[in-house]
Amino acid sequence: MLGYSMDLFGRKFLSLGGYMVAAAALISLPYMKSIYPGVLLCRMSIAMGILPSLATPLHIDYVATSSMGAVNGWFSVIECAG
Repeated sequence: MLGYSMDLFGRKFLSLGGYMVAAAALISLPYMKSIYPGVLLCRMSIAMGILPSLATPLHIDYVATSSMGAVNGWFSVIECAG
């Protein structure tokens, strides 16, 4: 779904929108009065907001076709470790 949206709207638009959602949630986090549902919703909004920038397939633009499998493997290792 995210890949289709990036093809449809562009990567920059979705990444910028995600950062705006994460920034709004991060700014409103100190004003939450309770852990549930206030802080939980803010944390979920931050996680969903940074998702487009983490899942952006930038390696397609910068990596040669012959080494695409190795780069995808390293991205999976880094994603699991992080």
